[in-house]
Amino acid sequence: MKKHVLVAVCLMVGWAVMPANGSVLTFDPPGAGTINGGVNQAYGDNMPGTPDVTVSYNAGANPETQLTLWDNYFGNLTNVIAPSSSGTDITITFTAGGGHSVTVAGFDMGVYFGTYDIPWTAKDGSDATLASGTVHVVDGATHAHADITGATADVVKLTVETSTVGGNAIYVAMDNVAFYEDGITVTGKVVLDNYTGDGGGSPNLDMVGVRVSFDNTTDNSTIVVKKLLLNSDGTFSVAGIPSGMYNVAVKTYAHLQTVLLNQNITTDPFPLGGPGAEIHLTSGDIDGNNVVNATDLLIVQMNMFYPEGDCNHDGYVTEADLTIVMDSLDKLKGEAGYDERADLDSDEEITSTDLSIVLNAMGG
Repeated sequence: MKKHVLVAVCLMVGWAVMPANGSVLTFDPPGAGTINGGVNQAYGDNMPGTPDVTVSYNAGANPETQLTLWDNYFGNLTNVIAPSSSGTDITITFTAGGGHSVTVAGFDMGVYFGTYDIPWTAKDGSDATLASGTVHVVDGATHAHADITGATADVVKLTVETSTVGGNAIYVAMDNVAFYEDGITVTGKVVLDNYTGDGGGSPNLDMVGVRVSFDNTTDNSTIVVKKLLLNSDGTFSVAGIPSGMYNVAVKTYAHLQTVLLNQNITTDPFPLGGPGAEIHLTSGDIDGNNVVNATDLLIVQMNMFYPEGDCNHDGYVTEADLTIVMDSLDKLKGEAGYDERADLDSDEEITSTDLSIVLNAMGG
């Protein structure tokens, strides 16, 4: 079972929401080790979302044997780590290199037998407490979740004090440990060819939505940032991008996508294309398929006599058009409830941008 999903600019596990520069320890074999065996000490090191972070488990002699991998029996969690014996805590240490910091954001707990309140602490490299709390686990429940706030440092040591339940420590397990590193802020400036805005001189690009995707050329992972709003001068910034080599694609409504190849994102902040560079997008792609052809011309001809925001093509922008957008708000193309008439910016999703087009046309 896959337990982590990369979506838009967030990584979501359980109830935790992670930025794109995040990773989750799901303890899936074979990377984490073998079921009924010890933990692989290299598991979690330099993961795609956190390339500068290494992870270690427990301490002392033979630390990997202090924890055991199990595949089930702990609520609805699968592939978990549990103490191998009574009197053992679960300790995971995250170390960020290269001047970065690491943040531990949360974890899940399950129990095979019993009901317990288990303390946990997050400390920095000098053993100063950054955060602490208690997680309540109940036999027969799905699982418990602990959110962590403030656990940021170059070294973060997360300890779940399973030893407090004595001989029953082996019946308590941990999963889905979410963490992220600080990442790099990427900046850019977009120029939309033939875009005049409201026609009143220099175009104001404020509230123009763009999609930016980062394709890592090393591990083939992709980070997609949808509906990023430009500043009035066309500039934008994306925070939390892991360092690495990327091909970066920029796309907006009615304009062709531009790809900047081999962007070595290592300095913070990182200007796409180099200092002072502009990202020019060619106009004419009305249907959003990244090709300018007869279909785009046909769309223009069909809509040229209707006001912007007129979803139902009755010649007016009214509450009926507003209802069409509201009924499809937050829907993606292919999802139930998606109405193509409401996709006024042709980005295959109904968002606040489409809503703003109708409201502005209504004078709202």
